[in-house]
Amino acid sequence: MVWRDDEHEGQAERLPGGWRGRCACGWSGPSHVTATLLDPSLPPAVEGEIHREWAAHLPPPSLRALRQAAAAAQSAQEHLEAAVRAARADGRSWADIGAAAGITRQSAHERWAKACG
Repeated sequence: MVWRDDEHEGQAERLPGGWRGRCACGWSGPSHVTATLLDPSLPPAVEGEIHREWAAHLPPPSLRALRQAAAAAQSAQEHLEAAVRAARADGRSWADIGAAAGITRQSAHERWAKACG
């Protein structure tokens, strides 16, 4: 059984005499001694416990939302800087760029002059 959640993928890993949870992020849970040499299968109750342990290591929804918002803000910033560079390459003034961005000419220059070289 494989469990997925955004950036995480977990599963139960077979150990000698038992099982433990593993995640692609590097997390590993505690060992669960369950199996004998005659019965190497994963008991459903142990699978449920391993899944609960794996789910507990995931970041809470508020931090996931924050991570997604930060990534979106970074992407938007890169897109904005590319648009400013294109406007400058097109010969547009800092006043034009500031007006399009909803800020003053001076603020536009201070914010993006270094990015435009």
